[in-house]
Amino acid sequence: MTVRYNICILSIAVILTLSIVSSAHAGEGASSNYFPSTYGDFGVAIPPEPGLGFINYNLFYHAEGDRAVLQGRLETNLDTFAYYNMSAFLYTFDKTILGARFLLGLYIPISYANLDATLVGPIRNISIKESEAALGDISFIPISVYRNFGNWYFNLYEFIIAPTGQYDLNNNVNLGRNYWSFDTVFAITYLNMENGREFSLVPGFVINTKNEDTDYRTGSEFHLDAMFNQFFSDTFAIGLHGYYFKQVDGDSGSGAILGDFKGESFGIGPLAPLDAETGTLVPYNHRKLAA
Repeated sequence: MTVRYNICILSIAVILTLSIVSSAHAGEGASSNYFPSTYGDFGVAIPPEPGLGFINYNLFYHAEGDRAVLQGRLETNLDTFAYYNMSAFLYTFDKTILGARFLLGLYIPISYANLDATLVGPIRNISIKESEAALGDISFIPISVYRNFGNWYFNLYEFIIAPTGQYDLNNNVNLGRNYWSFDTVFAITYLNMENGREFSLVPGFVINTKNEDTDYRTGSEFHLDAMFNQFFSDTFAIGLHGYYFKQVDGDSGSGAILGDFKGESFGIGPLAPLDAETGTLVPYNHRKLAA
């Protein structure tokens, strides 16, 4: 069997979104294993070429919150920044079954985060400022199924996030969440090669297990990413990307000292991916499709 390597050394997606958050303190640490606007950019349901692929990309995150539970402790006036360097290893099988193509995936993050917050204590409040750099939670796709019918493309996969990242109950900053998440995702893409228009929807549903160290279980979560893109050539396109996030179950366990809150947020903004292999603005999957 011949193995073809589809290597992209650096891929950067620029997404500027305006977000509104209704319950910033929902979920342990006021955050989620769902990272807004990262579930695709262009042609999300179109399969990569058969063979082994490697993509390395960068994510930057900044957030402020009035209060959250971190490692079982109540913290207020949070200001956090995080950077993730993600290496993705993908293998797409050459053989199809009933017209469907299959893929396996592994994602390894190296992360950095810092936190400014106020720790609420029984006698007095304490100002804290901490940072950490380490391995984050590794995630993998045990199976991903692609199928298309004309201009319509479909992709069903399971995204599993494992608690492999650095975690210490005594730290205020942890790059791992210390619990498993199972995200079932179904992506749909409509791509018209004649007029260069593409529209994609990526709904997903996340089930979280309990953090045993804090007895905190973040409720189940629904997320939806939507993309509309216009190609002006095989190597240039611009798009509009939006997302919606809704926690459908409240937090639970003795560690959920703020109650069974449900987070909700949405955002919208422009999208333009940069492929360092060609130095042009080009969607990764579309470039291989057009080749």
